[in-house]
This record gives sequence, structure tokens and C-alpha cells, in this order.
Amino acid sequence: MSSRRRRGRCECWDLPAEVSIVGKVREITRAILAAWGLAESIDDVELMVDELVGNAVVHGQGPIRLLLRLEPATAERSSDQALVCEVTDTSPVMPRRSGTPARRDDEDGRGLWIVEHLAEAFGVRPTECGKVVWFRYGLHTERAPS
Repeated sequence: MSSRRRRGRCECWDLPAEVSIVGKVREITRAILAAWGLAESIDDVELMVDELVGNAVVHGQGPIRLLLRLEPATAERSSDQALVCEVTDTSPVMPRRSGTPARRDDEDGRGLWIVEHLAEAFGVRPTECGKVVWFRYGLHTERAPS
């Protein structure tokens, strides 16, 4: 697994498509959000990142890329800032939300349903070599780093 810092508040990792990486991704996410002063957002964001990376490992094809980026406020958004997460894999198969899970313990479609309901925005876009599944999580002034 490799990490590199980009300009501003952006981190990117290339990950193997192995189930064991999901736990490591949770640790990385918590550490980055804490370093960025976003401790109040850790639980929601960690859960969504976990779901997207887990889906890429189970249903996609490696390698997997995880990107976390802090975006400034815009006039179009209700939040002051936003955290964007992108998970890229090389499978061209687009994920499908299966609606609301039938039961609380129903795994089929649960991850994307969680992301859709916690995120400010969520989507999937094809790439030349696969797809990117992403979410934007709104951060308000009291949560934003100084």
C-alpha cells in the first residue's frame, strides 16, 4: 500500500484488493480526519469509506485507489466545506442499490444505502479502466478545521 500527499488537504492510497485491507483503511481514515481537525465527523465518514472499500474488494477488481479530499465551500452547497471520498477499482460493473434492505441484518445493498443516507451527495462514474464510487460529506463551520 502506498500513500502520497497532493496539494492542499488531499490523501490518496493505492490498495490491494484484499479483505484484510478494509481494517487498515478504517485506521487510515480515522488518523487523517483527526489530523485535519474533523474528529466530530470520524464515525460517519469511517463507516462510508469502509462500505465503499469493502464493496470494491468484494465486488470489484484490484487494484483499488482511495482518495480523501477536503473541498472549500461553494455557493451551491449548504455546508461550509465538504470531505470527498473516491474509491476506484478496475471492474466496469456498476454497483446497484437494491433499495432499502429488507431486514437490519440484510447485507445485500446495505452499504450503498448507508452511504446514500449519510452523504450530502453520492454517485458512480465510469472511467477508462473501471469506475469511481464517490461521496461528498458536508462539514459545517463548527466541524471545519481552522
